[in-house]
Amino acid sequence: MFAFIISRILQAVPVMLAVALISFAMFAYVGDPISIMLGQDFTEAQRQALVADLGLDQPFFVQFANSSAMRCRGNSACPTACPGRWRN
Repeated sequence: MFAFIISRILQAVPVMLAVALISFAMFAYVGDPISIMLGQDFTEAQRQALVADLGLDQPFFVQFANSSAMRCRGNSACPTACPGRWRN
């Protein structure tokens, strides 16, 4: 029975990783959060500063790893909720 439980847990890990990756990809490519956060009156310098502050200028898998690490530490807030602090 113990071996069965361990095998099920080991099977669940890749499934949870795949679901997390797919859902992160879906949310990463839907809309533009920068335009929503800044509104209509913003300069390109403000836009680039916010992109860098949120870490959105990093490659997709780096963003996913940072987000996963943040959630493993128990911080499930959206990175846009606390710019500049979510990578800590």
